[in-house]
Amino acid sequence: MIDISIWHNKSTSIIFYLIFFILLLSLYIPAERVDLWWHLQIGMDILENQKWPSPDDYSFTAQGSSWVVHSWGGDCILYLLFKLGGIPLLETIRVMSHAIWSLTIYFIVRKQCQRLDFSAVAAFMAMILIGFREIRPYLITELIALPVFDFILQLGYFTIPIYFFPLIILIWINIHPECIIFIVFLFIAFLERIVRFNYLSQIDAKWIKIAIISLICCMINPDPIRLFLRAIEGVQYPSGDWYSLFFWLKLYPRYYFVYFLIWFVSLAIFVFGICNSVSNRLFPLISELIIGFIATCLSFIHFRFVWLSVFPLILGIHYLRLFCQRNSNQLKKRIVLNITILAYVFLALLREKPEYPVYSLEESFPVDTMEYWEKAKLDGNVWCDWNWSGYVIWKSNGKAKVFSDTRIEPFSETVIELGRHPSQKIMLITDKLKDYDTDYLILPAVGMTKTIQQLEINKIGDIVYKGEESILIKLK
Repeated sequence: MIDISIWHNKSTSIIFYLIFFILLLSLYIPAERVDLWWHLQIGMDILENQKWPSPDDYSFTAQGSSWVVHSWGGDCILYLLFKLGGIPLLETIRVMSHAIWSLTIYFIVRKQCQRLDFSAVAAFMAMILIGFREIRPYLITELIALPVFDFILQLGYFTIPIYFFPLIILIWINIHPECIIFIVFLFIAFLERIVRFNYLSQIDAKWIKIAIISLICCMINPDPIRLFLRAIEGVQYPSGDWYSLFFWLKLYPRYYFVYFLIWFVSLAIFVFGICNSVSNRLFPLISELIIGFIATCLSFIHFRFVWLSVFPLILGIHYLRLFCQRNSNQLKKRIVLNITILAYVFLALLREKPEYPVYSLEESFPVDTMEYWEKAKLDGNVWCDWNWSGYVIWKSNGKAKVFSDTRIEPFSETVIELGRHPSQKIMLITDKLKDYDTDYLILPAVGMTKTIQQLEINKIGDIVYKGEESILIKLK
């Protein structure tokens, strides 16, 4: 065990945290900006154009369709920050958000177990889990989730006044719908306290009042019912981050094994903490067990939520805190047994092969084509790579109507299928695109020589502009 007293010296502490912060940032990885652009467009439409984004006016296949503007508050914040400092400021905020999240995990774990090594490992795990998240409104979630989780289960790691939480929930639900997960957690904890109402203390009674106000605040939203329904339906969206950790682990094991390992360690500590709490007659609350189980399942079923595996880890360490002080030898034996059993279970699961469609991602955007589009003052209906559509909307200020985009919700399954079709095989769907009155194609310039030649030979379209990154084609 590392002697924590050596860090009491102020200058030594500053050096340690500086090194620790640099190590944390070494785990930071660049992220895609696929969804950023239409978030910025929505923010601009609300703040500057005084236009609500629903019904849809960004596409021509879902023109006039109603959709849930689920993160309108976050979109406005992103747009204001973009106006203030552009992409560099947004990227800086992304990095700082990840760092604050990880450092908070560090201090929580350190407060629980008083070990620098465990705390540092937990912080590194937290940074890895969150590091892939891009510049989107859900960055706010990283700053809000931990204190809200602490409030829900009354773990005692934060000293935020209890009366602030309804306001926090009100702001959060209008920034990003990930808040709904924690509203469910709050409701579960609320039900348990209601069931044991006769045994509540004055603190619990105050908590119930604040919880009721918070639950009411989560309904103060432009479209509360449909927002909750969208959160349920969202799990069916054909987007990569909605696929399971298991799916990605099978597809790219060398990259995703570290995520699986962190998830597995969190689950092992959570299960082990429960078992040893019960054996030590320190029974966890039913709500804690249910919330930990839900967080564990969500973090495995949908890669988007892999960061939630931090919460069972926090609960597991919370349960182990007293037991570790009393039974260090027994702790080592039992944790080995638990991890061994769980390892056999998941190694058996890994033999299964998931059957999901896989779509390639474009890493760049059609910057040159959209500059030409703006200079030539073009307008019309555009089919482009699935991940370029938000950028096309943003750079044309909504004047170029896209075939589909990563909002997903406004579009039919057929439109999504055609919108996600690989650019290299565009010849297979040109007739269908014409049926939707598509005017232009924006295709990658690299590796498309044969495809372009076929389009011209078959008199399907003419090249309007050809740049280094992308090509603009006018369909006949």
